[in-house]
Amino acid sequence: MLMIQQGPAAGPKLEKILASGFCEGVIWDPRDLRPKKINQYIQENEKYDWLLHMMEFKQYYQQFDKSDKKKLKDYVQFPTAPLDRTFLKQQKNLDDLVFNNFDFQHLVALDYICTPTFYVEDFGHRIIERIIEIWQKSVSFIESEGLTKPLFATMVISEKAFSNYDYIGDFLDDLGDLSGSVKGVYFTVDRNEMSPLRHRFDVKSLTNILQFIHDLKLMGLTVIVGFTSVEGLLYSSVGADFVGTGWFYSLRKFNRIQKGLPPEKSFGIQKKRYTSIKVFSEVPLQEAIYNVGSPSHSLILNDCFIDNELMSGLEIDEINSNDCYLQHFEEMHKYIKLIDSYPDVVEKTDKILELLETAKINIEKFNNLPHNTYPINGDHIKQYSKAIRNVKEANFL
Repeated sequence: MLMIQQGPAAGPKLEKILASGFCEGVIWDPRDLRPKKINQYIQENEKYDWLLHMMEFKQYYQQFDKSDKKKLKDYVQFPTAPLDRTFLKQQKNLDDLVFNNFDFQHLVALDYICTPTFYVEDFGHRIIERIIEIWQKSVSFIESEGLTKPLFATMVISEKAFSNYDYIGDFLDDLGDLSGSVKGVYFTVDRNEMSPLRHRFDVKSLTNILQFIHDLKLMGLTVIVGFTSVEGLLYSSVGADFVGTGWFYSLRKFNRIQKGLPPEKSFGIQKKRYTSIKVFSEVPLQEAIYNVGSPSHSLILNDCFIDNELMSGLEIDEINSNDCYLQHFEEMHKYIKLIDSYPDVVEKTDKILELLETAKINIEKFNNLPHNTYPINGDHIKQYSKAIRNVKEANFL
């Protein structure tokens, strides 16, 4: 299922996506919206009361010097001291961190509640012991307070932490001790690299991320992966129950620099894009559709509401950016539902491989169109296919 990864400049974007029905829930961000405003969306829109709502408090911003905390720094429950080794040695600090975390989340009408969120650079680092301890304290706290909302263990994990699986097995063993007390795991992968190739992925890291999701699911946990784009379909195929995506690129691919860890810098004006699983890519409207013309339509356009405008010859400046954001959700929601409709991981992953093979063929056809000056880089198709095959082989799927 698909969740909105709420971010900056919500306004009409959020309203439009909620009204569309192209999502099953919202992951709220208190860094950009205050609890009162979040509650307005949740409580004043009864027509959306079927949506799931969750919110992480993003304490990991205190793990980084000079991080851009935005509204987080205004909340009395947000930690004021750096979350460093000295802080984490003091039991009172950990107890206060847990209390303040749930005290803040109590301000919002949530369906799921989250543990304090930490940034994980490597599963072999000693901070993992403190994270597990804080999760244990979180379980004890909600039990002592009689809280009944499902609890999710949350973390942001560096992509580099998935370069090998050596310590992940130990982490999963420790998490297994809590599996009867937590509903699931919500994690985000920090895509460290800043490649201009939008969807590229290191095959080994992606394989281990997929294996991680699969293992979490085998433990009986609900798995939510935040900040995803088209690779979210892969996550869904191996066991993710929900994936989060957003309107801006920074809400589809978490990167510590873009998220203010350290302070943000400008990344230029975002191009209007079309998300197409026909080519398993987010392609720029101008270069891939307008410049190439009608020969591109059958290879890229995929029966979305915006297609008629794109085929009518309407000037690109007249295409509403919010409609482009909505199209991304429409396409993602359509294919997430398709993957979810298959009964088991074998059929889900087989379908992903089929979609990737079709995308490979369509990219080759598109790149050979006359007068096309924008070849779509298809390296990620090979990377995705290889990673899925690796997981299928390792797990006899």
